[in-house]
Amino acid sequence: MQEQLRIIQEQVNTLSNKVDLLLQQTAKTEIPAGLLSVQQAAAYLHLSVSHVYYLLATGKIKNLQRQKYSRILFSVQDLQAYLFQQNTRCKDEK
Repeated sequence: MQEQLRIIQEQVNTLSNKVDLLLQQTAKTEIPAGLLSVQQAAAYLHLSVSHVYYLLATGKIKNLQRQKYSRILFSVQDLQAYLFQQNTRCKDEK
C-alpha cells in the first residue's frame, strides 16, 4: 500500500512540474501590450482573418514584428492609420 502511495505521489509531482513548465512557456509567448495578433486585428478591423492576411500580403497594412514561431503582430496605431486611410479614401470618392 505504501509503495502505491509513493508511486502516486511521484506521478503527482511529475504532473505538477509539467504544469509549471507549461505555464512558464505560456507566459513567454503572451503578446505585449499594444500589439494584436492576426485574429485580434481581424476583430478590431471587423474583417475576416483571411482578409487581414490579404491586406498584409498586398502591403495595405503592415505588421509590426514577427515573434518566435512566425507570429505576426500588429500595432493598434498602424491599424488605426489604415482605418483612417480607408475613411478618407471613401470621402474622396464621393
